[in-house]
Amino acid sequence: MNIFKKKIFKASMLFVILTILFLTSISCSGNSDSGDQKTKAGVISLLDSLGVGDVPKFPGADLEVELYRNMDPLMNELPEFPEIFKDSIFFPYITRKTPEDVQEFYNSKMKELAWEFVEEHNYDDAGNFFIWRKMANTGFYITYGVFVGNYEYKNRTGTLILSGFIVPKEDIEKEQTTTSRAEEETIYQGTVYFENTMPPGGQGLLPIKAISAGIEDWELWLQEGAIVKGKNEVSIVNDPMFLKSVMFKRISEPDDGGAAGIYYKTDIDVSSFENLFIWLVGRIENENGGNIANTDPQWFPEGALQIKIKYADANDKDFEWYHGFYYSDFGNPDSAHFSRVNKGDYFWYQGPDMTELKDKPAVIKEIWAYGFGWDFVSYLTEINIIGDV
Repeated sequence: MNIFKKKIFKASMLFVILTILFLTSISCSGNSDSGDQKTKAGVISLLDSLGVGDVPKFPGADLEVELYRNMDPLMNELPEFPEIFKDSIFFPYITRKTPEDVQEFYNSKMKELAWEFVEEHNYDDAGNFFIWRKMANTGFYITYGVFVGNYEYKNRTGTLILSGFIVPKEDIEKEQTTTSRAEEETIYQGTVYFENTMPPGGQGLLPIKAISAGIEDWELWLQEGAIVKGKNEVSIVNDPMFLKSVMFKRISEPDDGGAAGIYYKTDIDVSSFENLFIWLVGRIENENGGNIANTDPQWFPEGALQIKIKYADANDKDFEWYHGFYYSDFGNPDSAHFSRVNKGDYFWYQGPDMTELKDKPAVIKEIWAYGFGWDFVSYLTEINIIGDV
């Protein structure tokens, strides 16, 4: 069986195949020009961000990196897993505990975490494969699989644990709209300026100080890689034009996807505004990833600087809007959600009038600014939501 036929680098692109422990507290590392860094928030895992929570690894078991780097030979030694997991990325662990101990742990833990047991595949002496599922906040089920079996490794017999999970692609049977691709880009893209431009008329709605004055009002989003944690940093740095900027930075070697950013939870009533815009000033120094500008929509969109708005409409139904930026030349960028800028140059961005969206915002709940990818360096100097009556 060759589950790992696809290139490993796609693991870092796929939002749904990263397994990361949730840390309740972590500090930003590295030094900025000003020494002013925010250190109070924690790492947010991708499973946690999908609303299902993390599944802990078996106590005392460590990831076997050597096995992970040679997964094809390992998988060829094992029985064929269920079809749904044929393209999944698995993470191998070895423990001296018995297979029965491991099975008991996961059966108990998954029940505790409200995962629904689906089925067990018994391969006799070769091991067992267990499957659970849980509804994500996307409305789709995440399917989680664990293989447990005896395995001889480094001249000793232990219990091999392989864990992986699947999140389905968006439903391709969704109702088709009459909006053309060109119309969609016109509505959702907004406008990028490459010279100092004033924000649109109206009032700034964020009830906090400008980010150039500090990010104490914001929470951090620091997401490590699945295999290579990497180094994520969010910090206030000196800026040659605007005095201070917020820097989003990630370094990983080898390449593995992660995030560095900030988010602010709020409750802004915007139902009375006739016009509503997102406004930001930023620049990108470096970008590296497997899906920059969302060239392949089946993977998680990557970009050194992105903005996301979570909001509710008049019926209290939740929606998201996002937009990102990139500088490299790609043949098939998602231009409805990404705008090309110049490497190292400042740009000024005015988003689309959100009152013209099909699902018009009534209450702004969260605003996110972040980088996501293998490696990146970007700067955010100014961000606000501007309403005009």
